[in-house]
Amino acid sequence: MIKEKIINKFGKDILHNSCIWYKEGEKNLRSLLERLKLDNVLEIGTAYGLSGAIISEYCNHVYTYDIHDFKQKYEVWEFLGLKNIGFDRKLNLDRKYDLAFIDGWHWNGQCEKDFKKCKDIHLILFHDYNYVHKEVMLFIDTLKGNKVIKGNFVLYENKQ
Repeated sequence: MIKEKIINKFGKDILHNSCIWYKEGEKNLRSLLERLKLDNVLEIGTAYGLSGAIISEYCNHVYTYDIHDFKQKYEVWEFLGLKNIGFDRKLNLDRKYDLAFIDGWHWNGQCEKDFKKCKDIHLILFHDYNYVHKEVMLFIDTLKGNKVIKGNFVLYENKQ
């Protein structure tokens, strides 16, 4: 678990709204990832790179994307010794991804827009499936097909 390492090095504020800010967040994310065989993962919504850091333990490479470039993520990744994670401000959908992790903007239909960008990716993992982010929850509930819900994460098998 990286939560304590991150708090000890960077303080608690860096956790705010990340997947490990929630009590069982890191545990729930790991439980969903540990049964998957992943090569390349796309992360939409990077912030400080904490989710990507965890995901990087379960795949060969994480390609993170965000419209904002929070510089502290590079410190986090260096501190954790991560070499298989990279960031870009331009979404690259030319690669083959085994999983898309969608945790970007949660309002104005952005979750659905991000999902549509990932239409060719078989597995989609959503974060913030809860009443605080009701728009995200309502969108995910419209999706037909296999879903595994673990805390505020939803792993969806995309058959489009």
